[in-house]
Amino acid sequence: MRWRPFAALRYRGDGDALARMTIAPPDHWDDEQVASFERRDPHNVVRLLAPVLAADGDPAYSELVGDRLQRWLAEGVLGVDPVQAVYVYRCSGATAPMTGVVAAMSVHPQSARRMLPHEGLIASLVQRQTSLARATNAQLEPVVAVHRATAIWQQQVAALTSRIPDVVTETEDDVRHEVWVCSDASVADAMAAELVDSQCMIADGHHRWAALQGMHASDPDVDALVMLVDIDRGGLGLGPIHRVLRDLTWARVEATGVPAGVQLEDEAAAHELLAHDPACCVLSDGRRWLGVPGAPGASASTPPEVDHLAVTRLHDRWIELWGCAEQEIQYVHDSPVATMLARRDGGLAVLLPTLSLSTVFAAARGGAVLPRKATSFGPKPRIGVLMQMLHSSTR
Repeated sequence: MRWRPFAALRYRGDGDALARMTIAPPDHWDDEQVASFERRDPHNVVRLLAPVLAADGDPAYSELVGDRLQRWLAEGVLGVDPVQAVYVYRCSGATAPMTGVVAAMSVHPQSARRMLPHEGLIASLVQRQTSLARATNAQLEPVVAVHRATAIWQQQVAALTSRIPDVVTETEDDVRHEVWVCSDASVADAMAAELVDSQCMIADGHHRWAALQGMHASDPDVDALVMLVDIDRGGLGLGPIHRVLRDLTWARVEATGVPAGVQLEDEAAAHELLAHDPACCVLSDGRRWLGVPGAPGASASTPPEVDHLAVTRLHDRWIELWGCAEQEIQYVHDSPVATMLARRDGGLAVLLPTLSLSTVFAAARGGAVLPRKATSFGPKPRIGVLMQMLHSSTR
């Protein structure tokens, strides 16, 4: 695994300005949310992100954001650090602090074979991320990956974070963000040595990683900006992503005979099941609750590490049997919102439990891949705090 320091692309404002110009990663993009980000500051990073993400790479939008980023560089709003460094990023809020080390990592297939995916891809999202990277010639947020840190790695991180941070900002969501910059090549070399035989798993950013791998095929200078988080001590948590199938009815579920489940008394009973059976799911229209315990699926090609999980059976078998199309599926992070949407708009919500980090990592190391959008890792690094230009001429 090739892991190296890099010269970060960063905003040049102070702590308050940095808070206005950066954003917390949204669960989904909508016009109202984008407008609220834009109102915070004329240089908010969403003005680089949203046009391409919203327009599927329309060439006119691509030219717009590319010119905008170059103008901000010329005006001194953004700048590339003069020396290469390793960056330690920490965010602290209502949850335990999350700490990660940010550096550049090769996406060359030979080097990247130790970077394990844990869930599938959606081709249209890979294309959007490719369009964004090409338009800006930049990676505006790191891929987040977990690894099992060695004692030496942990000692290096502890030493770096024991001093006063180089960047501090407190944001509108009452989260404190800190960055430590280390340009000492000996420290970077020592940390890189600890990764030689390490395996990492992508926690957030599968589509960014895939986009950069695709770009690397025609541009060998392209590396990925990656934040590595210690799976045991880094403070990264895991949550489910629920589904709402807008055209699914109880009649269709009952006609297919899947899934086999038991009627639950109420929403409280549904959450009790989700809390105690990590392989289960609950189907609901907001009025009725069907609990489905974990059980092996029907696909002989599905790895046993994930075959018993409801999210795997849902995507490998049930959705096809129900006659549902991908465009019918809405992905929702909060279960009350999922059931509210099903009750208000029709359809059924599929509520999923929280998987453990160790379970997902073990499955990935065994070569098992969960369905797309099976998990939600957090907290995520704030978009715009640490970025990189993609080509060597601008690094």
